[in-house]
Amino acid sequence: MKAKAVAYILFFWIFCFNVMAQDKDKGSIMEEVISLPFSSATISACFSLIKKKDIILSYNEGMIDINKICYFSQKNIKVKELLTNILSDYKTTIVVANPRKIIITVDRKNIYQLNGVVRETETLEKLYGAVLFFKKNGIIVSSCITNDSGFFSTALPEGTYNIETNYLGYLKSVKIVTLICNQRIDIFLKPMMLELGEVVISPQRSSANELSTSSPPNMLSYSNLDVLSEMKVFPGVIMSRSGADINVNGGGSEENLILLDGVPIYHNSHINYMLPVFNGSVIKNVNLYSSYFPARYEGKLSSILDIKIKEGNKKKHSRSLSLDIPSVAAMLEGPIKKEKASYMVSGRRSWMEFLDKAIPASKRANYTFYDIYTKLYWDISAKTSMQISTYHTIDEYYSPIPEGKKDKIIHWANGMYALKLSCQLGEKLFNTTQVAYTHYTNKAHADILGFEADPYVTAGIKEVSFNSSFNCHFNNKVLMAYGIKGTHSVFSNINDDQRTEKSDINQISAYYENKFSLSSKWNIQIGINTVIYMPKGGKHYSNLQPRFSMAYNWGRDVVSLDISRMAQFYHYFRFYGMDFPTDLRMPSINQFKPQTSVHTELGWKHYLNGGYTNVSIYYKQRDKILFVNPEAYYSSENWKNFLLEGRGESYGLKLSFFKGWEKISVQAAYTWSKSLESYTGFRKGHNIPSLYDIPHVFNSTISYRLTEASAFSIGTQLHSGRVIVNIPKEPLASMDELYTKRHPFSYKFDIGYTYVKYFPRSKNKLTLRLGIHNILGNPIKEEISNFYKVNLGQDCIPYSGIILSF
Repeated sequence: MKAKAVAYILFFWIFCFNVMAQDKDKGSIMEEVISLPFSSATISACFSLIKKKDIILSYNEGMIDINKICYFSQKNIKVKELLTNILSDYKTTIVVANPRKIIITVDRKNIYQLNGVVRETETLEKLYGAVLFFKKNGIIVSSCITNDSGFFSTALPEGTYNIETNYLGYLKSVKIVTLICNQRIDIFLKPMMLELGEVVISPQRSSANELSTSSPPNMLSYSNLDVLSEMKVFPGVIMSRSGADINVNGGGSEENLILLDGVPIYHNSHINYMLPVFNGSVIKNVNLYSSYFPARYEGKLSSILDIKIKEGNKKKHSRSLSLDIPSVAAMLEGPIKKEKASYMVSGRRSWMEFLDKAIPASKRANYTFYDIYTKLYWDISAKTSMQISTYHTIDEYYSPIPEGKKDKIIHWANGMYALKLSCQLGEKLFNTTQVAYTHYTNKAHADILGFEADPYVTAGIKEVSFNSSFNCHFNNKVLMAYGIKGTHSVFSNINDDQRTEKSDINQISAYYENKFSLSSKWNIQIGINTVIYMPKGGKHYSNLQPRFSMAYNWGRDVVSLDISRMAQFYHYFRFYGMDFPTDLRMPSINQFKPQTSVHTELGWKHYLNGGYTNVSIYYKQRDKILFVNPEAYYSSENWKNFLLEGRGESYGLKLSFFKGWEKISVQAAYTWSKSLESYTGFRKGHNIPSLYDIPHVFNSTISYRLTEASAFSIGTQLHSGRVIVNIPKEPLASMDELYTKRHPFSYKFDIGYTYVKYFPRSKNKLTLRLGIHNILGNPIKEEISNFYKVNLGQDCIPYSGIILSF
């Protein structure tokens, strides 16, 4: 009996030990450590590593995307942790069975849509171009960029994420979100409350550079808040006269499309070239596209300058006043309905003419200027918003007459009026629809043009447009965009009989674009824009404009290839140093055929701590460009009979560098380039240098922070000489003598001092600026604007300004 009892006890003990041993084996399988020979790999590669440990895996391949790439931050990892990481997108049940077998059951793939809007905390302005990173367990699993309505959308598996949001000039935001269903969130960013901001550019893909009013180049601008002055230190960009003339990658100044809240501005200049083109206090952000042109853009050959106006403060009323030598400006903004609707009104005006009576006649400006910006913004709901934007500017130049009155000689007017509606349609689709009207008028007294008309000669452009665009976020790998636009334009020009002649044009364009993330390293953007151009009584044209961009990212480096075809149905010749109604502003009708260009650029960019360096090479070909044969100046025939059609090519090497340290920031750019043109009927069709051919261009700015509230800046400009195209009064023996001489090598140094005082209690801010342009140098006369005849000798021009925000 005792022996039998002992046998039962022994059997029970052996059975329990065996079961415990099996359970221990099961647990030990999941606890075994695997060495990872990679930092990223597919799920299939990870399964292979597990199998090498003599572990059998059982799963349904049809339920798991085994080609998905996963990322790892550690070299040694347990089997349990590895499976949890690579299967985080799925709802799974994992069971350990004997012998050394793991059974993986996938119930369903639970992916949810997360979208929302990124805003500024203090004003509730929506922020365009904010970058969001979605992290899980410290690893970035997705990223996206907000559109021009501040909207973002991404698809993520169920789980908890850290959302890191970054935007130029704002503090980084980190928000924790647990995703268990489709969800919408708003993210708020605080502006950096520094007396002096030194971050300069936030370059994005699509060859866009975002500009900042607090950059060192803007500290050296002649006028307050000249945000476009930063373009002077962009590689491939040559800018003079406060943005009135911009040449990009060897193209002409008429080849740049300037958009204000999405509406084209046909005239980007003031009679007083010391004035910035736009009032920087109302500008929300500016992006310059010069290599890859997103498919939604069309109309010009060389660049797109996309400017957005502020929405207005939705929380509190605020004001700013600005005074400098060219102008005085004021801006008011605030809520109409708190956190729902806002307004923004700004005006800028010249003021030196009020001193004319106290100034000798020879030194008077004889000039008046003003511009007005307004905007009404309304968040109708969380998914729908509406805005109304207006812009109007007047420039007038006059001469005194005996009775003390003023006789108007030149009158320029620009205007823009737009209504825009933005809607989120479902979880993945976003729509923006806009109706707009823009106009430009150039009027001059007939006497100064030698015309018999009485009293003025007038030319201009009027345009009405409608466009609707859609963005569809299919998933984190594919973003689709498409849209349509229609315009009706009326061009008014002076004909051979010195009368105004009108040309009516209808145009329809459509675009389609896809952005693909092939992997964490490869990104491709493919698009196409098609235009149907229908002038009344003229030949109709259609044009396809494909676009392609590819980028490879590894670590801190990005290699990119951009190819863009553009078309331009607009021609412009300026015959004098100033714009007059007799200048040629013509649509593509009769002998004026559409111009086209193809731009190809290969670049490498390396990100530094607090900066970057960039190298690229480019080649651009332009076709159907126009040229006036200089023989027209010696003939009594109509100058239009001397129009020649040709082609142009430009190529070059571009280098740029930016680095910010604790007290010093440096921004520099160098471009070596050639810009050539050839025309049948002139110099036997041989290449001649274009007016924009400047082989060597170097620009830099260095800013040193003296204190927390003050900084000293130095600007440098070194340029090869432009081609001299002065046409002599007497006919030349041979036209081969033209385009052979250049201006001498030019250089210019500017210095500036900026003091900014921030009052924390009242949240007011005072900015003082002073400096000297061309303290040392020999710039050519065409690039020196001394409208007020105030200088320290040798074209050394002082400047000063004050801004009060309260």
